[in-house]
Amino acid sequence: DIIMPRMSGVKLLRAIREVSEHVQVIMITGEPTIETVSEALRLGAFDYLAKPVTKEAIVKTVNNAAATKTLTDEKRRLEAENLNYQKNLEKLVEERTEQLLDAAENWKNTFDAIEDLVGLISPDCDFVEVNKAICDFTGLSPEELRGRKCYEVIHGTEEPIKDCPVSKAKKSLKGETSEIFQDGNCYAVSASPVIDESGRLTGFTHVVKDITDGKRAEADLRESEEQFRDLYKNVNIGLYRTTPDGRIILANPVIVKMLGYSSIEELNALNLEHDFFTPNERKEFRNMAESEGRIERLESQWRRRDGSVIDVCENAVLIRDEKGNPLYYDGTVEDITKRKKAEEDFKALSLLNEAILASVPDIIMETDNNKVYNWANNAGYNFFGEDVLGKEAADYFIGEQDTYKIVQPLFNGSDETIYIESWQRRKDGETRLLGWWCRTLKDVYGHVIGNIATARDITEQKQADEILRKSEEQLSEAQAVAHIGHWELDPEVGTPVWSDEIFRIFGLNPQEGEPSFVNHETHIHPDDWSILNEAVTRLSTEGGSFDIEFRIERPDDTIVWMHAIGNTIRDKKGKTSKLFGTAQDITLRIQAERDLQKLNDTLEAAQKMAKLGYWRFDIELQMPTWSDEMFKLRGYKKEDGVPREDEHKQTMHPDDWGFFDKAVQACTQGTPYNVVVRMRFQDGTYHYINTQGFPVYGEKGEIIEIFGTSQDITELKLAEEVLRQSEERYRTLTENMKDVVFATDNQGKISFIT
Repeated sequence: DIIMPRMSGVKLLRAIREVSEHVQVIMITGEPTIETVSEALRLGAFDYLAKPVTKEAIVKTVNNAAATKTLTDEKRRLEAENLNYQKNLEKLVEERTEQLLDAAENWKNTFDAIEDLVGLISPDCDFVEVNKAICDFTGLSPEELRGRKCYEVIHGTEEPIKDCPVSKAKKSLKGETSEIFQDGNCYAVSASPVIDESGRLTGFTHVVKDITDGKRAEADLRESEEQFRDLYKNVNIGLYRTTPDGRIILANPVIVKMLGYSSIEELNALNLEHDFFTPNERKEFRNMAESEGRIERLESQWRRRDGSVIDVCENAVLIRDEKGNPLYYDGTVEDITKRKKAEEDFKALSLLNEAILASVPDIIMETDNNKVYNWANNAGYNFFGEDVLGKEAADYFIGEQDTYKIVQPLFNGSDETIYIESWQRRKDGETRLLGWWCRTLKDVYGHVIGNIATARDITEQKQADEILRKSEEQLSEAQAVAHIGHWELDPEVGTPVWSDEIFRIFGLNPQEGEPSFVNHETHIHPDDWSILNEAVTRLSTEGGSFDIEFRIERPDDTIVWMHAIGNTIRDKKGKTSKLFGTAQDITLRIQAERDLQKLNDTLEAAQKMAKLGYWRFDIELQMPTWSDEMFKLRGYKKEDGVPREDEHKQTMHPDDWGFFDKAVQACTQGTPYNVVVRMRFQDGTYHYINTQGFPVYGEKGEIIEIFGTSQDITELKLAEEVLRQSEERYRTLTENMKDVVFATDNQGKISFIT
């Protein structure tokens, strides 16, 4: 290792080389630099690895080093034996010839097994011997390489390149290493002189190792460290490290800003425990950290520089030394003051969200891949009936229909919106015509899981269309009421014909005539022009239909959302002769949808922050339903479903079931309730749950379900108990005093006396 207690790895390598040049040494470090790499390879290190090092990299490097060691030892042994052969050549030649051939073959096999490029070159840089790796790298055979200049073959140059280790080794007569960049890769190239017994330079061992991955790992490590520093500075939650007694060691800029200070240095001079909490207020934090080793989502209040108080949520880990003594706390802190405020507004937002959902007039239905209804809004229940879920869509079709065929592309994965009109049976048995806008539903992996559609009862609209074809005046009046206009366009002429309602939607004067289609661009929002242009162009050239929504910029600068539907009429030759369609002002609908989505998002966030879930109980079906947060609140998995009544009863404290059941029964008769019960969680502890229930009435005034909320108020109850005990101790103390103690109000009336 480069860094060791009493001697650096480079110094140790230098000492090893003073003893022997034949020991294979592999260097490892977590802080690589060009200087240490160059020095280590110059001193003959076989390889240089940067931490972290994988097992595969270590095995590969050690195998290569062992193979190289075997090769070098065998070469020296053969040279020594060769001297003996020369002295005893005549009597040993026959018996040694076969051994030399075997040894040469073994040497060649070992030589070729080395994955790095290894070669023996002459003092003039000619290849004398090469291993298989060099042949694979150059695409040449050993015979083609022998006698050729190494720099000519490897680098394609007519002379040695700059920083060539062979040139350096020829001058220094010792091992030299250089890093060479070629074709986008980095190579560690080393050359060691081969000196015979007479001290004559006979050549060089030349090793080329691809260290591109190691270099990239070094760059990735530096980038990772830089990213960590950026994250520490720019993350949107507070990060800190303190000593057990509260002294601040580290704090990121978020905490500095959160607490109202101007610099980290100013904050480091303070004590977290003494300067931001009242005396003994941090005791709970210390006790919990020392007993459990960590703090998770501890909510408390911190005091800012200006004296104001903020609510925070804290996570921390206690770091101990080798003997188990506390060293410091590493923690995160988040300002949840706004979340606390949001919890107070949760109930009002929940009621508002329910009202908006109930006010959406269009039918919204969802089916699975089998075309079975699995969700409906209030309008859907009102049309199809409360028992619609679980039934196939075709159960409500009137007569033979090709509805399934038309919407099949959606179940095949198409992302288009398909509009279809279908005669449907309403819950009262009446036949109604519904216009459906259908879209594919996909999961996060892009798999089709069903279909969602909005529908509108267009029976009367169709009847009105039949009448409107007979009377242009009635058509205009009906369009004004519904904010729907119609249009026609002859592709050859290029100027559409509008009804009066479309002029009103665009905010234009009918007396001035319709703008040409090309001039439509000046009235369409710049971001939406391509939607209309592409739809009309496609309709003109390919036929079919379109159903699009886009924004209009009126002359008074107001923005209006338009829903446009287009179709084609073809002549006898199949050529498009006319485009026609409708346009509707859907601004109010778009705004309502956005408001609804915003409130839905706010409701979900508020429930999570307040640890509050909502539930419903269908009295007729005796079926409860829970919100997602309700499952989290009670510690149940959503996929396991809502627990049965007997399971619910078993988890409630025996002393609480009686009055809770009585309150529920009273609610079924119209009396709301608000009670606190104790529920046993899966870890065996009891939590205080504040649950409220309200009767929900149907159209005929009957109670059809109970709607309620449940909130975990265990922490509040525990705080109240601490307060009660404190007041009890105070009252006991005062009542046992020999002196008379009394209190009066602002008018002098005695309000308390011992």
